[in-house]
Amino acid sequence: MCTLHVCLSNRRDLLEKLSRLLKVKQKFSLRPDGDCIGLPLVRRLECDLSHEKLLTLYVIRRNLYETEEIIGFHSLTNDKNSNLEFSSQFSYVIASGKVTGLLWSPHESTKDFFIVSSLGQGRESGETLLLKSDFSWTGAYRLLVTAVEDGRKFSLRCFSLYQSPILYNGSRDGIIRTCDIRMTVSDNWPVLCMRQGVLASVTCIRALRDGNYLLSSGLDGSLKMWDLRARACVQNYQGHINEITHKLPFHVDPTESLIFAAGQDLMTRIWSISSGELLHYIPFPENVDKSENPIPALYYSDAFGGRGGMPGLLQGAGESIYFYSF
Repeated sequence: MCTLHVCLSNRRDLLEKLSRLLKVKQKFSLRPDGDCIGLPLVRRLECDLSHEKLLTLYVIRRNLYETEEIIGFHSLTNDKNSNLEFSSQFSYVIASGKVTGLLWSPHESTKDFFIVSSLGQGRESGETLLLKSDFSWTGAYRLLVTAVEDGRKFSLRCFSLYQSPILYNGSRDGIIRTCDIRMTVSDNWPVLCMRQGVLASVTCIRALRDGNYLLSSGLDGSLKMWDLRARACVQNYQGHINEITHKLPFHVDPTESLIFAAGQDLMTRIWSISSGELLHYIPFPENVDKSENPIPALYYSDAFGGRGGMPGLLQGAGESIYFYSF
């Protein structure tokens, strides 16, 4: 075995051992601008490429009848005592409807840019906005949001594309289809089909870096790894719970050693990607009312605050963001 493989293997073993030791180190509370009734509810967390900037998507109730989805922009730094410093900078109200996508650019040259997509409401179509991290407008592109159907009536749920001409699409009918983007529409499409489960709508998919494996989750609580060469499931990750939440994401650490997923029971679980072992679970914070809160939002990084920063897991629950570290 080459030195590189030995180093990667040792790092994965270390991460698996450390993941069992994750515990709350810090807690940060959101403070939305303006008047609102009740507390903000965190729905999503997204870090930029350098893990120095954090976007939070949260919902607040302005009055008895109206709620708003807000994107908060925060900076992450480290102090002399190896604590993570969290500073709120700006917020942006999504006026056009429900947010369906929030993603930072994965490229160094455009790392300050992110995309927000919304579903729209009433007669207003959804839109996709390209923004910069100082919330200056760099462009706005309106897109009609329409259902995608064919004779089998399936709708697109999620996509994954990683340095490859192959696009992976998980759909409502529980099938993952692949498409070679070099082909024309008239060519044989899809290239490959894999079934997540019987009537198990696909909720999230992630292609791994080597191009041979794909992770996927379904509305039946299934969480699987597929070998694309064998066209078969080679690993099942037991314990994940989901029956009603569409587009429920799971997360993978940068070394692709660990899977993090919060379930419908509000429990956060951590699995080893290679062995499938359930390594650790994190309960929902005791001081947060479960009845009024969505499934926790998660984000893992090896270095929050930038190079040399703190490794750990951010968990958004209620009005707060909890930082779990080793």
